[in-house]
Amino acid sequence: CSPESMEPTIVENSEGTLTVSRSSLSVTSPSGEVLMEEQPRIADPMWGEELALPDGAVVDYEAETVTFVSDGVQLMTVTFDELETAYRETCASSAGCCPFPTTQPGAALYFSQDGLEWTSQDMAETPIVGAVTDIVVGTAQVILTTVDESDDVVSSRLWLGTPSAEDAESVDVPASVDVPEAAMDGASPAGGVAFRLPPGLIPRTLATSPAGSVVIATPLEARSFGPSRAWASTDGSEWSELDSAAFGRGASVDHVAAGGPGLLAFGTLPGDDGTQAMVWSSVDGSTWTSAPLGVVLEPTDDPYSQSAIRFASVAATSDRAVVMADQSVGFAWQLLDAAVTAALPPGLRDTNRMMIDPDRVQVTWGPFVVFSERVEDLAVDQELFDAYSQSVTGFDERRSVAFTTGDFVTWTATEVEETYWSLAPSRDGYLASTWAGGASCTMRQSADGIDWSDAPCPSGALEVFQVTGGPDVLYATGSTTSGNTLWVSVDGGDSWETTGGIPTNMYEVSAGDAGLVSVGEPRST
Repeated sequence: CSPESMEPTIVENSEGTLTVSRSSLSVTSPSGEVLMEEQPRIADPMWGEELALPDGAVVDYEAETVTFVSDGVQLMTVTFDELETAYRETCASSAGCCPFPTTQPGAALYFSQDGLEWTSQDMAETPIVGAVTDIVVGTAQVILTTVDESDDVVSSRLWLGTPSAEDAESVDVPASVDVPEAAMDGASPAGGVAFRLPPGLIPRTLATSPAGSVVIATPLEARSFGPSRAWASTDGSEWSELDSAAFGRGASVDHVAAGGPGLLAFGTLPGDDGTQAMVWSSVDGSTWTSAPLGVVLEPTDDPYSQSAIRFASVAATSDRAVVMADQSVGFAWQLLDAAVTAALPPGLRDTNRMMIDPDRVQVTWGPFVVFSERVEDLAVDQELFDAYSQSVTGFDERRSVAFTTGDFVTWTATEVEETYWSLAPSRDGYLASTWAGGASCTMRQSADGIDWSDAPCPSGALEVFQVTGGPDVLYATGSTTSGNTLWVSVDGGDSWETTGGIPTNMYEVSAGDAGLVSVGEPRST
């Protein structure tokens, strides 16, 4: 994509027109006279493609405006919102060719009842710029997924669909002797609607119970650091926040999944002796029963370090489960985030376009860097930044933990060699894909979720992205020399059969009562 072919970002108001692309930056008067024209400058290549403001530009953080100036003459004033809106509309509407490549080209939902017949449907009436964060097939009536509306991650949509037998636009699937061409006239998700969630309500995970209830876990703040809260719904359109008393004072619900009596929630609960890893179980999402997982995160002596646990994946049935997690001691990122945010001008504190390195803090709005200061010039604890600088080499301590149960009341925590991010229950235990990018196929199997051994990969697989479903029917997605492929196993993962090809922009599927669902880029891209 050459600079000449990229769509420019254009802001128009009563004072004139601002046009920004990779190759030019200009301001013209309402009559069309060119008042300023220059070559835009990348602010700092190590940060990305954001542009420096022209010399003489004035930023008013209180009014949230940028005024473009030439030879001491004020030419045009634009608001932060005007810059951001024009920039986003440009990226959403251009044919896969944004002037500044920081966004993605929207999303479409792919649906199949059997893995052979696939259909696609756009997930909203307008383009969505962002990435899908999670996928859930709830019941035979409801499909849910969430989409970030921009790479700022300050707001999200919840997409609610209903599987039906109505027609939908078909999707071409690669065909070869190894991967049969999929028929594209299957059942489709119809009646889809997108709900805009309140700012800051960005689901981390979703889960549905057999009864049809849905629970999501979301951060307390618009930024992703810190504890979470939980919400429940019976139809995906009306949500109520679960009373914190249901989980305990100060609890953070970080991961939700189907399993056990219906729903499982994983997180932490602070106490006098430290923060305890917890699991909560519920039939319908309204009342919850708690149980300790057997790990306590003790306070650290270093004021700039913290103990943390990150739940990676869950494989659960109605009578057993294994949960994989990373336990670590590392830099207290939320302290840095809060300190820097408080030191910013008020008009910049709600953005997620803040970037921090050991020397400089930078904020972008639209295509421009509107704030850039050295650390020592900010009213922030310098020792905090020194600790951050030392932390970039990684965690001080890190270990992988598997939590297992046979009754969802008593859980056992065991240190394991590796954290698996894709798990599924099989008939005789559990199956995992260890894919982390690159052309490699490594699958693992375990009877108890603790001791793991190699498992057979599907024939011809170059890589296996994911395993899902179970325990009776397992699915795996991956690639062969013919393209992306979906396999199915009915013997616990001992053998695999090719179900069919899948669109090349799909990597993971979610299996449920409605069938199989995946989210990827629209067909036009």
